[in-house]
Amino acid sequence: MAMNGLGWARLRVCHKCRNWYARSGDVERWPHCDAARPARELSREAMEGPASNCPRGKWDGLEPVDLEAERAQSRARMVERTSRSWKRVLDELVPAMSSQEVRPHLDNLVTERVFPQEVADVLEAYVAQRG
Repeated sequence: MAMNGLGWARLRVCHKCRNWYARSGDVERWPHCDAARPARELSREAMEGPASNCPRGKWDGLEPVDLEAERAQSRARMVERTSRSWKRVLDELVPAMSSQEVRPHLDNLVTERVFPQEVADVLEAYVAQRG
């Protein structure tokens, strides 16, 4: 199960703190905070629990991360970045094709999971606008 928004907000604060540490290898399963005495394991339960708090008080007043909004922003950035790259390919390799000629090729790339449908739609609009 994925971590909730409050857990992610706390994790981001912990990663910026000088008391956060993680050992490599199979020594420990979770990162630890050495501000607590003894050092406290930062497991999912510790990060998500409503009664949990940072030993230094850094979690006070934290708002949960909006995971859906972040996912949508990440997807939009990916579509924009991928579209920008493929626009250069279209300009160099298929400058004379119309959007109707390009669409079957774009659909094949979507079927092969080279990029998502949103990118194909952006590229088709780009070719149509390009004239």
